[in-house]
Amino acid sequence: MEPTAGQNASAQPYVRSLTVADVNACVKLENEVFPPLERCSREKFIYRLRVCPELSLGLFLPVSPNSPPTLATAELSCTTDSSAPVSQEILLAQAIGTKCINAVVTDNAMGLPPEFDPSSERYQDPKLPGWSSSNLPPSKLGHQEAEQTLGLHSLGVLPKYQGRGYGKIMLKAYIERMRDAGVAKRIALITHDHLVGFYKGFGFVDKGESEVRLGGGGWRNMVLEFPSSGSGE
Repeated sequence: MEPTAGQNASAQPYVRSLTVADVNACVKLENEVFPPLERCSREKFIYRLRVCPELSLGLFLPVSPNSPPTLATAELSCTTDSSAPVSQEILLAQAIGTKCINAVVTDNAMGLPPEFDPSSERYQDPKLPGWSSSNLPPSKLGHQEAEQTLGLHSLGVLPKYQGRGYGKIMLKAYIERMRDAGVAKRIALITHDHLVGFYKGFGFVDKGESEVRLGGGGWRNMVLEFPSSGSGE
């Protein structure tokens, strides 16, 4: 397949952490991948990328700054933080994470705290001095900083780039980075029956039917346990 306008034929995709600056690209990818009743809202993306951005990754394709704009670069790219000349990158795939109370993903884990206000100073850019997730008000909904289950949400690949192995690259990178960072003891997610085999290929175990009612239900619980780093006796 020939590269489309705005892409470098030799460009290689790369993984980096997501931030609130990527929210537009994340929402647009989400809307292209998932049916309406299964989509993460813009408000939830903002919440997750402000409260725990270190748990979310994106797979990007660099775009030449001298290339003419295309639909892809206009709607699914964002300006990088690198120095001039300004470059663009297309978000090919994403993996969004939060920490959960339970060993499996629940409706509460995917919830949005009722007091969340995207415009509130409490949820401003985490790079600002003094910001800490420990300052958040307690809630049973959404991210639980002290817990050891990492809930993986919104794993998806831009439709026009599906079938090229980018989903596997994204998931492999996510597992490795989260394991090496030691942020949790396990990764949990929900999926539909036809994708159970895909996740089993990465070491996830099918834990049975999920109680999550998102999109009408019908989900399976999948859990990947990280090896213990303790020496034991």
